Amino acid sequence: MIQSQLQGFKAASLYLVRNKRRTLLSLIIVAIAIFAISAAAGFGLFTYQTLERSTANDVGHITISQPGYFEKEEDMPLQNGIDDYLTLKRLLEGSIDSKGIQPRVYFSGLISNGRKSSIFVGNGVEPSEFALREDFIGLQSGSTLSTESQDGIMLANELANNLSVDIGDWVTLLATTSDGVLNAWTLKS
Repeated sequence: MIQSQLQGFKAASLYLVRNKRRTLLSLIIVAIAIFAISAAAGFGLFTYQTLERSTANDVGHITISQPGYFEKEEDMPLQNGIDDYLTLKRLLEGSIDSKGIQPRVYFSGLISNGRKSSIFVGNGVEPSEFALREDFIGLQSGSTLSTESQDGIMLANELANNLSVDIGDWVTLLATTSDGVLNAWTLKS
């Protein structure tokens, strides 16, 4: 049995040595295939790890909302919002081990620099959120909001360029309140 296996191995080795060019070409093709599979798998893994990290940093590991928040569109702004979020926040801070609990409000409306207006989609956040996410915020200019700046706003680069707004300029937001009434708020960028 061992003798026949050795003869088979010897015959295969002789065949590989006999036609060196074909053997070298086969090895190169196998190496390219292994490299391509490894690169594709690495790209896929990197993509999913980046999405996981991005999602955790953007919306958090756990999202708490009212029943129906994801199923149907709101008739009025904040209709599906959590009414007493401060009580819920205090309850969660005492019962789970977390880096932070950050309430958010998503809203949209018009933003104006006084001469030009544009549609926007915004996130209302507490300034303490930036302390948790400071490593992941890619600021190109200016600084994050702080608890001292009561009427501050951070604008995306494209929106600021579109409105020709620089750091320290004032902008006006026009949005609908939870009662369905239009309201304007002037903020410093």
